[in-house]
Amino acid sequence: MKYTLSFLFLCVAVLVAAQEPTTNIARDRVFGTQAYMSKIVQNDPAIREKVSAIERHTFNYRTLGNPDSVIVPIVFHIVGDSKISKEDIAAQLERLNTDFFTPAHPYLTDEYRYATTAVSDIKLDANGNSNDGYLHPADRAEQFAKRAAPAMIQFCLPTLDPDGKNTEGIINVSSSAATWGMDNALKISEKGGSSPWPTQQYCNIWIAPLENDLAGYAQMPGGPEETDGIVINSLFFGSANSGAQSADFKDFTLGRTLVHLMGSYLNLHELWNEDSPCADDYVDDTPVHNAPNHGSGRYKHVSTCEGNPVEMTMNLMDSGNDSTMYLFTYGQVNRMQATLAEGGPRFGLTKTPTGCAIDGGHLKQDIERSAVNPQVGSLQLRILPNPNVGTFTIEVATQDIAATQIQTYLYDDIGHLVWQKTIPYSTGSTLRYPFEGQTLMPGIYILKTLAGSVIQTTQVVVR
Repeated sequence: MKYTLSFLFLCVAVLVAAQEPTTNIARDRVFGTQAYMSKIVQNDPAIREKVSAIERHTFNYRTLGNPDSVIVPIVFHIVGDSKISKEDIAAQLERLNTDFFTPAHPYLTDEYRYATTAVSDIKLDANGNSNDGYLHPADRAEQFAKRAAPAMIQFCLPTLDPDGKNTEGIINVSSSAATWGMDNALKISEKGGSSPWPTQQYCNIWIAPLENDLAGYAQMPGGPEETDGIVINSLFFGSANSGAQSADFKDFTLGRTLVHLMGSYLNLHELWNEDSPCADDYVDDTPVHNAPNHGSGRYKHVSTCEGNPVEMTMNLMDSGNDSTMYLFTYGQVNRMQATLAEGGPRFGLTKTPTGCAIDGGHLKQDIERSAVNPQVGSLQLRILPNPNVGTFTIEVATQDIAATQIQTYLYDDIGHLVWQKTIPYSTGSTLRYPFEGQTLMPGIYILKTLAGSVIQTTQVVVR
C-alpha cells in the first residue's frame, strides 16, 4: 500500500455508491485490534519506540532477509466456554495451516497466476462471480493473483509446558463471567481468566465470549509481554461443525477470524485504518482501503482513497465473509517472515519444541540439509559488477565444504523467486557463471547460494 494522505473526504459523497458492499450476512464481523493497540499505546508511550525499532528491522529484512519455513507453537486458553472441543481446536489449526502454510492453493499455481484470459472477456454473473475460473474477478482483472504468496508458517501445539512437562497445549478455565472486555482481565488468573505461558516462547490464544459480540483482537508486536497474544470470541472459533457457532454469524464458520487475527499478531496491519482512513499498512502490494469490507466482496469495489484503487477484498486482512478471504501478498508475507526471523520481535517462538515437523514448505530442503549436516567451512559470494544493469556474473568460492553442486536462487524485493540455477561444482574451486535468461527491472534483489549445507546471501542492485 503506498503512503498517502486522506485528503479526499469531499469525494466520498460522489463515490459512496461504489463503496457500498453487497452483504448477505446476518451480522457483520467487527475486530478490535486497532482500538486495543491505540489504548495500550496511550497507556504506555514507550511502546511507540519499540514499534519504531521493529519497523526498522522489518524494513531492513526486505533487502537482507531470507524467507523460510518456520513453526509457531500455540497455547489455547479456553475460558468459560465448555462448547469448545478438541475437534474444534484441530479444525482451527487445520485452517491456520491451510492459509499460512499449504502451498497447494489454486491461486499459488502458475496456471492460475498467469492465465491469459483477456480482461475484456471476463463476464460477471448476477452475484459478481467471473466466468474464467478465478476465485474472484479481480484476481485476473487487477492481477491480484500475481501478488499471492505462501506464508510458509506452520502452527502446532507444543509438546512441553514452561516447566518441561508433557502438554497438549490446551488449558480449560471455568469462569462465571458472561462476557469479557478488552481490559486484559481475561489474561490474568487472579481475575478469573488464564495467565499466559511465557509469551516469548508461546503464542497464547484466549477463547471466550466477548462483549458486544466483538470477533476478537490481537496484540501486535511491541506491546507488553505479560499481555501478548490473541483473544477470539468463541462464537467465531473453529469451523462450521463447531457447537460454539451462532446462526447470527453464519458467514464466518471457516475459521478465518483467527487467521486474520494471527496476521495482526505477526505484524500485519488491517487494510483499513479506523483513526486515519487511507493510511498506510507498510506493504507495497496491497491497495489502499478506506474502510473494512463486509459481505461477498463483489467486483468492482473501488476505494475512495487517492487514485480510487480497486480494493483487495479477498485479502485475509480485510473483513469480508470467510469464503471471500483467501490470500496474503508477497509484501505481507515478507512482514510476517521478518517478525519471526532472527532479530524480529517473535523470533523466540521458532525455538520452542512442538509436535510438528516442517512439511511442504517452500524451502524445506534447506532446513533438512542444515539439520543433517551442520554448517562447516565457508562460502564466498560476489556479484560482478554490482550495481549493474541486469547483466552480471556470479562468483562462488568455498573452503572446507563438501559440495558437488551449487544452487542459486534470486528473489525480488518482496520475496518472489524470479530465477534459479543449479550447476556442478568441485570443492575448493572458484566458479563463475552468468545470470541469464530474463530481463530484470531496476531494483534490489537478493541472491541466495547453497553449497552443501552452507547458505550465503548477498544483494544485487540493478539500475
